[in-house]
Amino acid sequence: MLYSMLTGKIPEESVDRQIEDTLSLPSEIDPTLPKYLDSVVMKALSLKSELRFQNTEQFKEALNGNRAVLMPAEELKKRQKKRSIAFAVIGAVIAVCICVGSVFKVVTDDIDLNHYIKEDSVVEMWVPVSDDTEKSEKQKSIYDEIYKEFARQLTSDEGHKPLDAEINVNITYIPESEYAQAVADAETNNILPDIFRSDLLDVGIKNEISCEQVDWIKQKIIKKDYVLYDDDSPYGLPISVDAATMYINKKYDIDNILSNATSVDSITSKADSIKNGIIPIVANPDCDIFDSDKEEIIAANGVADSSAFELFTGGKAACYIGKISELPKIKESSLSWYALEYPLGVKETYKAAEVWCVSAENHDSTNYAALYALSWLLSEDAQETMYIDNSSYVPLNKNVLDVYVDETHKNDSLNYLKDISL
Repeated sequence: MLYSMLTGKIPEESVDRQIEDTLSLPSEIDPTLPKYLDSVVMKALSLKSELRFQNTEQFKEALNGNRAVLMPAEELKKRQKKRSIAFAVIGAVIAVCICVGSVFKVVTDDIDLNHYIKEDSVVEMWVPVSDDTEKSEKQKSIYDEIYKEFARQLTSDEGHKPLDAEINVNITYIPESEYAQAVADAETNNILPDIFRSDLLDVGIKNEISCEQVDWIKQKIIKKDYVLYDDDSPYGLPISVDAATMYINKKYDIDNILSNATSVDSITSKADSIKNGIIPIVANPDCDIFDSDKEEIIAANGVADSSAFELFTGGKAACYIGKISELPKIKESSLSWYALEYPLGVKETYKAAEVWCVSAENHDSTNYAALYALSWLLSEDAQETMYIDNSSYVPLNKNVLDVYVDETHKNDSLNYLKDISL
């Protein structure tokens, strides 16, 4: 048993622990053990079966430090706080009729929203989803959960200022491969939806659309909670970023030589100490690498092209300069032991990932209703649902960003994500 192997002690039987659970944490018995093992071991020994690992792959990932887990008590508290996401498809178009009775939790200024939203409004929102059926169903259920919570917050009695108007938000799901063309056609025919993703559009269409009105959200709604509220994005409001990172195959870094590297050169210079035939470092071509560092990578038999990812996941490269968004594919690969570190050699660490725009150019009631609905995507509840458990993009709500770094990844090397600046 793992507990006995780590501590030299046999844990009490579960029957006895049901009466009084006094099982000590492994690190309390042996302080030299890494703290993350406490959560792994205690989860595996949880008295509640639903809180244990559901399969050996989850257990393996957690043991190798590639899967962050909470202590059973913390996980139970989180589950009680946040309703489970239902993965059933509600339909291509869902209508959420919201009788507005309060101000969102993301509001930081004492503003009277009745001054802006003066009449009932219907807001159309187009959401892109994956072409893969299973992934699209999950994405749809996430947005459904987000706007159910949106409605619950609005109708809860927490002493917030009420709105006299009613807002109807119609969400239409469109396959991502068809999304840009659908928005382009809508723009040509002057029938743009009120809320849509602008980062997926061609540059020509982006330049035809004005997204300056999202500044109202930054100025009135999310000033203190949004990492980038001072950022002047020409194409809308970012709600997340993709970040550069460096993946290290720990199989080739037992002594942490690569993890402690401070430059690309300090990695390539260690090529002789890495297993024979293994490339020291490769890079994703979409990461903007300094020319001098790219030359170092190539000179060390590395690549900075589309083959880099496969070389790394195939175990043929020790380090990979890539993106946080590639983490799900890394997890699906055959790699069993890897780590994330600060990205070396990149010119830009962050790039806006999901950017939303509100199409109405006149500052009327419907326009403000759309802006208000869009702002919910930056609330703690929405960002937790979207990014803590379901996506590898980096959230931009400050509180959720802290959780993303400290709890989801539990890696001090990723603290640089807290200093996001586009």
